[in-house]
Amino acid sequence: GNAFCGLVGNAARAEYAVIGSSVNLAARLMCHAPPSSVLVSGTVRDRALSSFDFEGKGSVRAKGYEDPIPVYRPMRREVRTEVELVNETIGREDERRQVSEALENGVTFLIGPQGAGKSRLLR
Repeated sequence: GNAFCGLVGNAARAEYAVIGSSVNLAARLMCHAPPSSVLVSGTVRDRALSSFDFEGKGSVRAKGYEDPIPVYRPMRREVRTEVELVNETIGREDERRQVSEALENGVTFLIGPQGAGKSRLLR
């Protein structure tokens, strides 16, 4: 549903807030979710079906809603992407050496913007 996000109040006293029926429902569902878990409504589930699988968790009664709200738990969907290299990486010898040395010393994070060549650097 629609929501408003911004400053609410007047010049003397204003606060940043997010308000709307969808925000209220999210807060109600949060109260019903087990620790370290998330519950979503059917509307959110329908909009996210292309990215997540969902497990039905029954329904909950929420303040301000006459009927019980069906709820779902988003589940991780395994996505595998294979990258086929067509071109050889040229001119990154120093970077390859640094990554190799870092990997020998333990866990390494390789962070950079999309398209910077992180995957190619690791090959």
